[in-house]
Amino acid sequence: ISMNRLATNYIVGLAEGRCAIRFINNGEVPTSEDFNFKCCRRQNSAFPVLACAHHPIQSGSFATGGCDGGGITFWDYVRRQRLKNIPLVSDPILALEFTNQGDNLIYATGPSWYAGFGGTSTGNTSIGILNLNPQLVLGT
Repeated sequence: ISMNRLATNYIVGLAEGRCAIRFINNGEVPTSEDFNFKCCRRQNSAFPVLACAHHPIQSGSFATGGCDGGGITFWDYVRRQRLKNIPLVSDPILALEFTNQGDNLIYATGPSWYAGFGGTSTGNTSIGILNLNPQLVLGT
Protein backbone atom coordinates (compact mmCIF):
# COMPACT_ATOMS: atom_id res chain seq x y z
CA ILE A 1 0.00 0.00 0.00
CA SER A 2 1.23 3.50 -0.77
CA MET A 3 -0.35 6.93 -0.14
CA ASN A 4 0.59 9.91 -2.28
CA ARG A 5 2.32 12.88 -0.64
CA LEU A 6 -0.83 15.04 -0.76
CA ALA A 7 -2.91 12.31 0.92
CA THR A 8 -5.52 12.47 -1.85
CA ASN A 9 -5.24 8.82 -2.92
CA TYR A 10 -3.59 5.53 -2.19
CA ILE A 11 -2.62 2.40 -4.12
CA VAL A 12 -3.17 -1.15 -2.92
CA GLY A 13 -1.54 -4.20 -4.49
CA LEU A 14 -4.05 -7.02 -4.92
CA ALA A 15 -3.64 -10.79 -4.98
CA GLU A 16 -5.33 -11.23 -8.38
CA GLY A 17 -2.68 -9.31 -10.32
CA ARG A 18 -4.21 -5.85 -10.05
CA CYS A 19 -3.50 -2.66 -8.18
CA ALA A 20 -6.36 -0.52 -6.93
CA ILE A 21 -6.26 3.28 -7.04
CA ARG A 22 -8.48 4.69 -4.29
CA PHE A 23 -9.18 8.41 -3.95
CA ILE A 24 -9.92 10.02 -0.60
CA ASN A 25 -12.84 12.43 -0.81
CA ASN A 26 -13.68 14.01 2.57
CA GLY A 27 -13.36 10.61 4.18
CA GLU A 28 -15.84 9.01 1.78
CA VAL A 29 -14.36 5.82 0.42
CA PRO A 30 -15.02 4.57 -2.24
CA THR A 31 -15.43 7.41 -4.73
CA SER A 32 -16.48 7.43 -8.37
CA GLU A 33 -12.84 8.13 -9.35
CA ASP A 34 -11.59 4.77 -8.01
CA PHE A 35 -10.34 2.20 -10.51
CA ASN A 36 -8.04 -0.83 -10.90
CA PHE A 37 -5.05 -1.52 -13.17
CA LYS A 38 -4.29 -4.98 -14.50
CA CYS A 39 -0.65 -5.66 -13.78
CA CYS A 40 1.64 -8.55 -12.75
CA ARG A 41 0.44 -10.70 -15.64
CA ARG A 42 2.36 -13.25 -17.66
CA GLN A 43 0.71 -15.11 -20.52
CA ASN A 44 -2.74 -16.08 -19.21
CA SER A 45 -1.83 -16.01 -15.51
CA ALA A 46 -2.19 -13.29 -12.88
CA PHE A 47 0.23 -12.94 -9.97
CA PRO A 48 -0.03 -10.96 -6.71
CA VAL A 49 1.16 -7.36 -6.64
CA LEU A 50 3.45 -7.25 -3.62
CA ALA A 51 4.83 -3.72 -3.78
CA CYS A 52 3.72 -0.29 -4.96
CA ALA A 53 5.15 3.18 -4.46
CA HIS A 54 4.00 6.69 -5.44
CA HIS A 55 6.59 8.91 -7.06
CA PRO A 56 7.28 11.75 -4.57
CA ILE A 57 7.58 14.54 -7.16
CA GLN A 58 5.73 13.51 -10.33
CA SER A 59 2.05 13.49 -9.44
CA GLY A 60 0.26 10.51 -10.93
CA SER A 61 3.28 8.28 -11.41
CA PHE A 62 3.84 5.12 -9.40
CA ALA A 63 5.70 1.82 -9.60
CA THR A 64 4.59 -1.76 -8.96
CA GLY A 65 6.31 -5.10 -8.54
CA GLY A 66 5.18 -8.58 -7.65
CA CYS A 67 5.37 -12.32 -8.18
CA ASP A 68 5.25 -12.36 -11.97
CA GLY A 69 9.01 -12.20 -12.43
CA GLY A 70 8.44 -9.20 -14.69
CA GLY A 71 10.58 -6.70 -12.82
CA ILE A 72 9.27 -3.22 -12.03
CA THR A 73 6.51 -1.44 -13.94
CA PHE A 74 5.92 2.31 -13.97
CA TRP A 75 2.38 3.69 -14.36
CA ASP A 76 0.53 6.98 -14.77
CA TYR A 77 -2.83 6.82 -13.03
CA VAL A 78 -3.91 10.23 -14.40
CA ARG A 79 -3.67 8.96 -17.99
CA ARG A 80 -4.49 5.42 -16.81
CA GLN A 81 -1.64 3.81 -18.70
CA ARG A 82 1.55 1.84 -18.28
CA LEU A 83 4.64 3.96 -18.87
CA LYS A 84 7.38 1.32 -18.94
CA ASN A 85 8.34 -2.11 -17.67
CA ILE A 86 11.92 -2.73 -16.61
CA PRO A 87 12.71 -6.46 -16.36
CA LEU A 88 15.51 -6.13 -13.82
CA VAL A 89 15.21 -9.50 -12.15
CA SER A 90 13.16 -12.67 -12.45
CA ASP A 91 12.62 -12.97 -8.69
CA PRO A 92 9.52 -11.60 -6.92
CA ILE A 93 9.71 -7.88 -6.07
CA LEU A 94 8.86 -7.66 -2.36
CA ALA A 95 9.29 -3.93 -1.68
CA LEU A 96 9.72 -0.63 -3.54
CA GLU A 97 10.50 2.89 -2.33
CA PHE A 98 11.47 6.10 -4.16
CA THR A 99 14.08 8.45 -2.72
CA ASN A 100 12.75 11.85 -1.58
CA GLN A 101 13.82 13.49 -4.85
CA GLY A 102 12.40 10.64 -6.94
CA ASP A 103 15.65 10.10 -8.82
CA ASN A 104 16.25 6.58 -7.48
CA LEU A 105 14.09 3.60 -6.65
CA ILE A 106 15.21 1.01 -4.14
CA TYR A 107 13.76 -2.49 -4.42
CA ALA A 108 14.00 -5.78 -2.59
CA THR A 109 13.60 -9.27 -4.03
CA GLY A 110 13.20 -12.67 -2.46
CA PRO A 111 11.01 -15.73 -2.17
CA SER A 112 7.29 -15.16 -1.74
CA TRP A 113 4.49 -17.15 -0.17
CA TYR A 114 1.82 -16.37 -2.77
CA ALA A 115 1.17 -20.08 -3.44
CA GLY A 116 1.02 -20.97 0.26
CA PHE A 117 3.47 -22.94 2.37
CA GLY A 118 3.75 -25.85 -0.06
CA GLY A 119 4.16 -23.61 -3.08
CA THR A 120 6.76 -21.17 -1.81
CA SER A 121 8.54 -19.65 -4.77
CA THR A 122 12.27 -19.72 -4.92
CA GLY A 123 14.01 -16.43 -5.28
CA ASN A 124 17.25 -14.74 -4.50
CA THR A 125 17.13 -12.25 -1.67
CA SER A 126 18.65 -9.00 -2.84
CA ILE A 127 18.38 -5.24 -2.59
CA GLY A 128 19.00 -3.01 -5.58
CA ILE A 129 18.89 0.66 -6.50
CA LEU A 130 17.58 1.79 -9.86
CA ASN A 131 18.80 5.20 -11.05
CA LEU A 132 15.80 6.78 -12.79
CA ASN A 133 15.72 8.78 -15.96
CA PRO A 134 13.17 11.63 -15.48
CA GLN A 135 11.46 10.75 -18.78
CA LEU A 136 10.67 7.31 -17.38
CA VAL A 137 8.37 8.63 -14.67
CA LEU A 138 6.98 11.41 -16.87
CA GLY A 139 5.92 9.01 -19.59
CA THR A 140 7.67 10.91 -22.35
